Amino acid sequence: MLNKRSLHAATRRTLLRYAVLSGAAGASAALLAACGGTATTAAPTAAGSSAAASSTAPVSAATSSAAASSSVSTVAASVSSSSAPVSSSQTAASTSAASTSVASSSAATAAASSAPAGKGVTLQQASRLTGGSDAIQYAQTLYADFNKESPNIKVELTPGVDPQQIMLTRHAGGSPLDFVENDWGTWSNLASKQVVGELTPYFSQAKIPLSTFAPEAVNNYSLQNKVYGLPVSMSVDALAYNVDLFDANGIPHPPVDPQDTTWTMEKFQEIAQKLTKGTDQFGFSGSANGYDGGGCTDGTYFGMPSWDDAAQKSRFDTPEWAKGAQYWLDLRTKYKVQPNSDQSKQLRSSLSDVFLSNKIGLHVVYAISWKLDQIHFKWGLATMPYSGQGNNISGRMYPHGLHMEASSPNKDDVWSLFQWLTKPANGGRYPFITGHSVSPILNGGSDLVQKTRQDQWGVDPKAFVLMSRTLLPSGTGILKYSNWPNVLKQLTQPYADVQAGKTTPDDYGRQAAKIVNDNIFQAG
Repeated sequence: MLNKRSLHAATRRTLLRYAVLSGAAGASAALLAACGGTATTAAPTAAGSSAAASSTAPVSAATSSAAASSSVSTVAASVSSSSAPVSSSQTAASTSAASTSVASSSAATAAASSAPAGKGVTLQQASRLTGGSDAIQYAQTLYADFNKESPNIKVELTPGVDPQQIMLTRHAGGSPLDFVENDWGTWSNLASKQVVGELTPYFSQAKIPLSTFAPEAVNNYSLQNKVYGLPVSMSVDALAYNVDLFDANGIPHPPVDPQDTTWTMEKFQEIAQKLTKGTDQFGFSGSANGYDGGGCTDGTYFGMPSWDDAAQKSRFDTPEWAKGAQYWLDLRTKYKVQPNSDQSKQLRSSLSDVFLSNKIGLHVVYAISWKLDQIHFKWGLATMPYSGQGNNISGRMYPHGLHMEASSPNKDDVWSLFQWLTKPANGGRYPFITGHSVSPILNGGSDLVQKTRQDQWGVDPKAFVLMSRTLLPSGTGILKYSNWPNVLKQLTQPYADVQAGKTTPDDYGRQAAKIVNDNIFQAG
């Protein structure tokens, strides 16, 4: 059972300090879609399209080691929600609840958290997950197994709150959490303000090579060659396709291997056109990736990220980025291979996802929580199409990571948990908490969740793992910078003008590059 403690309201001084520290914390909540966070869907290729991809709501799956050899029950329910940013009213409600219910710890919590290492420590974690949900139960089971191996260290979860805001509030109040899971995105300000701690020395001392993890998962939590997060789960774009529609039209199935150079954007368009039958059936759903704020993912399909993190420079102003933006615009407006908003609603009807209508050929997903009894056709998972140079970077992934609170009095105990999670048998179970299908641990980390998903869906999920090895993080790496939410606000209307045909991708790209380069490193 969770022991959700009654926590005191913050003092006026604490709230003032929290306001200073939080910066764009409220705006960061809008980036949940980018991170595969709770209740998000894949981004449509045009504003106003309601073609929905799968949500990241956790699916029913066993998380004990016994799960490797057992089938998992069918998903009980699925979540359908927009990939649009969290509304201001939602953010305000979340902030209010966070400030009033978890502003500072009780005396008992403070006493437990400050106990010396090895003397019976209870680590405190705040979580966005709903109390009593399957995901919380998975987390409890995982932490209980850790406690069996480390009897002096327990983990206590406070569910149903915004973890970033709670971390900031308690940091300001002098009763810090011990660690949080980053499912929101931006975090560079938390490192610069010493709210989250550097993990590089811990990895070094424990002789755990960073090559244990997918490289881009590590890069997502790195600043100036210092690591500030432990990657634990990955939301990854892959392509769902309707096997029956492909077979009925004599079309070969798309490949699973991201390095298959025959699976190009041109081939994707050709198939989407073949599978489109007026307004009764569409080759493509309109769901192209898990996050495309300001068009940041458009160029990846032609090998061009919108942000070059190594060069610290925007690439919006490149011909390849403009080519990608024009490509998705043409699919919608010129070739009409995807349903518009009204058509999508009609096809979807009461279903949780337009793909389940059996009227869609190709559909990008990053986590699947469909009601499987609503799928009355054969389907499969394939790699993303790609027409760029080098590795396939079409779409995006996002690695959830654990941050250690810099002022936690239990950092050595937190690291004990983190180190335990670097082992495939342990960390490989974390994706069950997030609803994902990939662990960032390269060697064996995804074995359990992949087998479980295949047993559950009856479909090989390997495409998720293979794509995770080459994809860049959401925003092609820019989301970790604290001013991204403010930059995105400046990009939103100009990008909408591209979708409405009021400006060209080339013109927008030049404007966007200047906005990004001039503002991304401003205080967030």
